[in-house]
Amino acid sequence: MRRRDFLIGAGLSAAAVTVPALGVARASSVDVRVDRAAHTVTRRDGRRVVWTVGGRGQAVGRFEHPEAAVVDALGQVWVADRGNHRIVVLADDGTVVTCITEAAGASLSSVRGLAVDARGRVWAADPGNHRLLRFEAPSRAVAFGVASAPGARDGLNYPTGVAVDARDRVHVADTGHGRIAVFDADGALATTYGDDALRLPRRVVIDGWRTARATDLDRVVALRTA
Repeated sequence: MRRRDFLIGAGLSAAAVTVPALGVARASSVDVRVDRAAHTVTRRDGRRVVWTVGGRGQAVGRFEHPEAAVVDALGQVWVADRGNHRIVVLADDGTVVTCITEAAGASLSSVRGLAVDARGRVWAADPGNHRLLRFEAPSRAVAFGVASAPGARDGLNYPTGVAVDARDRVHVADTGHGRIAVFDADGALATTYGDDALRLPRRVVIDGWRTARATDLDRVVALRTA
């Protein structure tokens, strides 16, 4: 008999358990948050606001519903500027370093989840292209998770949230397939979980060595990771 993937499933509401928003990133003492409604990115030092940048628009330095932010090994802030179909890289002081609109041979499309692994590489969900991107640098990206045919389960189908676990594996909310897909550090699809518990997962957070939480429509589902 196949083991069930969920610890607490349908009875767990989103209101009952808090899952950090996609737009919260912390690396050491760096605390960066996005505000999708205000179209801004803010860096904090404790309760003190260090800087806030953005505002709605398409121009450089503006955002359209930013979805996530992470801090890389150099202290740069990577922002998933979802509505503008790009990733914006900010310097430590909030100034724009570069805007990434194309990677691994295709234009970005509604980019959402971001995560940083132990090697300092940035992983990004590119939903409109049904793929996962790994950036060694803003100008160097490799695509993973591309299916052998549209909708095939050997690849991703509208991936959204991304998280990295203690083993440097990348967990992706594979929204279109209703599961969490796990990629190894080299980008190979290693396994999946949550198939019997999830419908439309959007965010995934690693809780511990073998547990995770995922937002799924109006609820939060606690899962055993594969």
